[in-house]
Amino acid sequence: MLLDPATFQLLFKVEEVAQCFWSSFVGRYPLITKSPTTAMIPIALGNLSNITASGDENGNVYVWRSVDAVKDNIGVNLTGHTAHIQRIELTVDDKRLLSMGMTD
Repeated sequence: MLLDPATFQLLFKVEEVAQCFWSSFVGRYPLITKSPTTAMIPIALGNLSNITASGDENGNVYVWRSVDAVKDNIGVNLTGHTAHIQRIELTVDDKRLLSMGMTD
């Protein structure tokens, strides 16, 4: 799934994905689960803004626009993946978000 966080519009063109410069900071947060393949969830932090994005073990992607929104749990929940989110990335300019599910 490729998302423009500014407008929350999905983008589907492969050329747009290939032309993006991706962020290099992506962390992983440990979960206590029974499956070792879903023991970590990815977290991406914005470069130019306070956008934070994360996936979960059920295929959901969460996007928050600021630290206060994360604290208050006020954000956007995106669905569409069928399994655990393995990777999540923001572009260097924070205009695009890419997420990859385990079985996608």
